[in-house]
Amino acid sequence: YQNFQKIILDELDKNQIDYEVNGTLEGKVSHHVLNLWLKGVGTYSALTNLDLSGYAVSGGSACTAGSLTPSHVLQAMYGEDSPRIEESIRISFGRFNTEEEIQEFAADLVKMCKRLAK
Repeated sequence: YQNFQKIILDELDKNQIDYEVNGTLEGKVSHHVLNLWLKGVGTYSALTNLDLSGYAVSGGSACTAGSLTPSHVLQAMYGEDSPRIEESIRISFGRFNTEEEIQEFAADLVKMCKRLAK
């Protein structure tokens, strides 16, 4: 899954998308999840656009899946007033995902960010 994370991050970097990883990718972390702050792209807009493109991503933690409530994890990490709270998505990878699917997702994520970023 680390390779999946790298594919997405490399594509964002290559296209100069303004983002930051929420949390860390170092050490003992779950590499099947990538949480990104997409600067200037509202969480709800990102979720809607990605859903319309056929992707299921989340704006919160796994325990609040299906809810539009801001991530309590991000609030605890960065504070309730952080722009990360309203501009982050959580991407989860499954064991049946392929590298080609992740490359396609990364390209669509870039297109969406370019279209929606304030």
